[in-house]
Amino acid sequence: RAVEVALKQHPASSSLQLLQADLLVRKNKVSDALNTLIYLKRVEPDNPEVVFLNGVVKLRLSRFDEAFRCFAKAIILDSEGDMEMAMRAGRQLADFHCYPQALTCFEKALVR
Repeated sequence: RAVEVALKQHPASSSLQLLQADLLVRKNKVSDALNTLIYLKRVEPDNPEVVFLNGVVKLRLSRFDEAFRCFAKAIILDSEGDMEMAMRAGRQLADFHCYPQALTCFEKALVR
């Protein structure tokens, strides 16, 4: 509810829209989250969090190859260069039994 109120006050806020998309995914409202992410990808195509969350949505839609590509891109875009993004991607993929892709992400985390 707080995010909805904040978005009414600041409708152009990308960070609030990203938070809303994340909450929608958690509520399993994947198509609504995807609509928000489509907009965010146009506004912030190189934001690793936007790309990562898009990968989570693709997983929920059973579009596994697209999800893996999103996660790989998010790992590359992650300017902090730590292992967190790769670990998060690996955990998401493992949760959906995409073990070879998860292993690839975990290996990237070890290299970083």
